[in-house]
Amino acid sequence: MTTNLFEPPRRTLLRDLLSDAVLPLISAWAVAVTITSVIRLVANGMRQDFAWFYWSSIALLKGRPMYQYPNLNPPHFAFVTLPFTAAPLGWALAAWAATMVICLTVSSVIVSRELHWRPTVRDVCMMAASAPIALALATGQNTWILVLGMTLGWRALRHNRQTEAGIWFALVTSIKPFLWPLGLWFILRRMWRPLTAWIITGAVVLSAGIAICGAQAYRDWFTTGGFVAWYEDQWNVSILGLASRLARTGRVPVHNMPLLVACLTVLGAIGLLALSLWRRRAPDVELGPVILAACLASPLAEVYYVALALGPVIARLRKKLPAWSPILLLFLWSAGSTWLSNNAPVWTIPLRSRFFIATVALWMICLDDGSRQAGGPAGDRRRLRQAG
Repeated sequence: MTTNLFEPPRRTLLRDLLSDAVLPLISAWAVAVTITSVIRLVANGMRQDFAWFYWSSIALLKGRPMYQYPNLNPPHFAFVTLPFTAAPLGWALAAWAATMVICLTVSSVIVSRELHWRPTVRDVCMMAASAPIALALATGQNTWILVLGMTLGWRALRHNRQTEAGIWFALVTSIKPFLWPLGLWFILRRMWRPLTAWIITGAVVLSAGIAICGAQAYRDWFTTGGFVAWYEDQWNVSILGLASRLARTGRVPVHNMPLLVACLTVLGAIGLLALSLWRRRAPDVELGPVILAACLASPLAEVYYVALALGPVIARLRKKLPAWSPILLLFLWSAGSTWLSNNAPVWTIPLRSRFFIATVALWMICLDDGSRQAGGPAGDRRRLRQAG
């Protein structure tokens, strides 16, 4: 088994071209993407997502309404950002970016150790240049701390520590509720221990948030979410985002069409989850399709949330890939373009939906994960013995 994540296992003309021409170019481009992301983060610090987290936390400290800023995280997320308010915004932003890089690094180390995988320089460059990572850095998002929580939960599943996994997944779900299909997955697979831990942990976090922040803060958070209207943007990977681009609805707030949003979200999540669980596989293997299905079903899922499935996705990419997959997955390494605005011509819809297409491709790849092979460390050892 190759240790290079992006090295094609069989030599064909297409794979030769991908390995010898395209991947080196992307590796070189990774440095430029990373530098550009850092420059954007510093130059636009006052307008980045972290700025809204920062000012919401200060508002909580001063007893003012938290959601006078466009912060879509629940009130209890302020517990995470409160320590950063001790410094001015510029220093707090630098500390936040450093914290997120540490979280991503720790997550990558956990994945590499679990999979007995030694990343090459090309692997690191490819990860740095991918849209889920570059966009999270450029916007100051909280994605990477969530990736760490999901990776710890994935590792716990691989070692059959189901209660621990449920706790980690609950902590992340309490911040990003669009991961609610995890609870449905637990029920369908009769995984009662992680389900119980998931429910209890979520209830404790919510109760603490209401006790400290107040019930009105949660009502304001829910109201703020209703004014979201950017799901048509090219970064959105949801089914609703694709439908909005095809129908050219423009920026219509969620609260103007609650029934449509609710139906697409619930039906999409149930349908994608049913397809994801069509065949029973090891829980750590099933986790990837479940997370990606939740992203596709959520109206607010941006491309950086694809990174929440870091562990199971890398585990899958190290195996034999379908012949069609490299071309579609390359969409995850395409930068945003200002000319691909929501008012662009109709023929640009496939280009503006490239992150949706890549996410669907990744979900389909994770569905075909070799269900005849066992997951987890025991399965890894068995596959290594067979390969030897």
